[in-house]
Amino acid sequence: MVKFRHFANISKKTILALLNATRSILSFLGKPFYLILVFIFLSIAITATKSQQISKFLKSVNLRGKYSKSNSEIIQTSPKRHLPRRIFITFCYFLLSICFLFIVSSWLFTKYILSEIPDPTTLTKRKLPTATKIYDRNGKLLYTFYKDQNRTPIEISKMSKAVIDATIAIEDKEFFKHPGFSIRGITRAFWQNIKNGTLYGGSTITQQLVKNAFLGSEKTYIRKLKEITLAILVEKQFPKHKILEMYLNEVPYGGVAYGIEAAAQIYFGKSASELSISEAALLAGLPRSPTTYSPFGENTNIAIARRNEVLQQMHSAGFISEEELLKAKEEQVVFAKNQIHIKAPHFVFYIRDILEKEYGRDAINYNGLTVITSLDLEIQEKVEKIVKEEVEKLKNMNVKNGAAIVINPKTGEILAMVGSKDYFDTANNGNVNMTTTPRQPGSTIKVVNYANALSNGYTLATRIDDTPVSYKIAGQPTYTPKNYEGGFKGAMTLRSALAQSRNIPAVKTLNHFGVDSMIAMGKKMGITTWEEKTRFGLSLTLGGGETTLLDMSYVYATLANYGKRPKINPILSITNAQGKMIKKTIARKLTRSQKEFLNCQTCLRQNRPKSIIFQKTHAKVSKSLIQESHF
Repeated sequence: MVKFRHFANISKKTILALLNATRSILSFLGKPFYLILVFIFLSIAITATKSQQISKFLKSVNLRGKYSKSNSEIIQTSPKRHLPRRIFITFCYFLLSICFLFIVSSWLFTKYILSEIPDPTTLTKRKLPTATKIYDRNGKLLYTFYKDQNRTPIEISKMSKAVIDATIAIEDKEFFKHPGFSIRGITRAFWQNIKNGTLYGGSTITQQLVKNAFLGSEKTYIRKLKEITLAILVEKQFPKHKILEMYLNEVPYGGVAYGIEAAAQIYFGKSASELSISEAALLAGLPRSPTTYSPFGENTNIAIARRNEVLQQMHSAGFISEEELLKAKEEQVVFAKNQIHIKAPHFVFYIRDILEKEYGRDAINYNGLTVITSLDLEIQEKVEKIVKEEVEKLKNMNVKNGAAIVINPKTGEILAMVGSKDYFDTANNGNVNMTTTPRQPGSTIKVVNYANALSNGYTLATRIDDTPVSYKIAGQPTYTPKNYEGGFKGAMTLRSALAQSRNIPAVKTLNHFGVDSMIAMGKKMGITTWEEKTRFGLSLTLGGGETTLLDMSYVYATLANYGKRPKINPILSITNAQGKMIKKTIARKLTRSQKEFLNCQTCLRQNRPKSIIFQKTHAKVSKSLIQESHF
């Protein structure tokens, strides 16, 4: 009795284990496969039942048969008229079961496979996340913006032959022969699944394309059926070279590198059209496991071993000769530095802010814009060098940072923008763009005050007293302006007061015309930060109102442009990923003499008296060219 109970307990445990295993298998297979298995089982059961009926019938015929033993012969006298009819009925049941199974399977296939797969024609219509590239006016790349995927689409005709051969050799040697799936690959994958107990890929290039584009990486037989079905439809819709092009622009190569062009730039610092056989082989080996085979990983030997495997496959497929194989294996691959490549960083992020305001952040991260800016990288690099040198000269005076901006006063184009001595020196706020950060401009703002005076009746010969003065303002302490050296020079012309940057004449001029009048003139000349009028008083003309270096550049450009303010123009053209021009402005090519003048070297290093500089400036406006109607 005890033994029986023990046996019963073991049986229950075994049954529960079998039930759990069955439930797990059916859950893994999914509902359609579960239903198909059920109908197969029913068909087999019906057929087996009918076969059993036939067997019983034959036995009954033999048992009931009437025999005659005369003449040592057995003679069966039982009639056989019902046998053909029963066989026919059984055969009909069998056909009905097969037809029923076929109809149900077709219905399940249509409902769970065909109805849920996307339209293959959308492969070329969908918007791939594509990086936005910022260039200088001469086509030199400054930076690439993206969110999760750094991708630059490239036509297959522009890829090197080695890229195509290496990819086909390691991923799908039968690519140009199969209809979208490979029987050999499926068989091999099925055997690996049975042998190792894990799902093995066996996907063709077309299958990998539709998986990455539409289906994701879920490992189930349902997803695999969808993948094969969709691959067949894609093969019927597109030629082979187009499928290969889409695959090479889609597949991930590790990190943020998506597509062969981005991978070539990130790993080798060159275009996919320039890759050698060895370099192409290394990249072709990455998609299977980008993290494992990455040359930027801890062990580059793994990446080289994978490259050699790809090279061997290229040789066995007949893509390269024995000599090319040996040469490629011996080639010392030189990788690009694994770092952020950005030029003119403050300007680049200034452009990004403009694009975000106009087109939105997603347009920058996903729409693959090509932005040609007004910046001249040659001038930019010269100005960066000058700023560093000038700050270094002033370090004994506790000067740790500096900024500079160069614009073309005729067109408003920004030719250089140096927001700090070193963008990456975060300890000294290097990442802060000082050209767009409001700061007190000091005496440089006096030109706005005197421009307002010249526009309202004053001339360069108007006399202003440089004598002591105090102003009583309600609710505030008495304001007494002083000159920088503390002295006074008596009556002087407006020209001299501006040339010598005298404070008291500037304050007296502002008091005569009013603070609101200067604010209005400042806005006309390009200042954007004077919105709260109540914050400002007579010290405004001495730099008491914050403004940006960029604004001040356009103020002085207005003077250089005889009173006509140029429009800020940092972007020359914008093109989307489809090659459509979104924005374009007319860019004037800089002459050599203009570049020499605009490199700012003479501007920052000259040591002549202020009077000479200001006299030359005001000679241009002596005829009262700064008129309100021009702003």
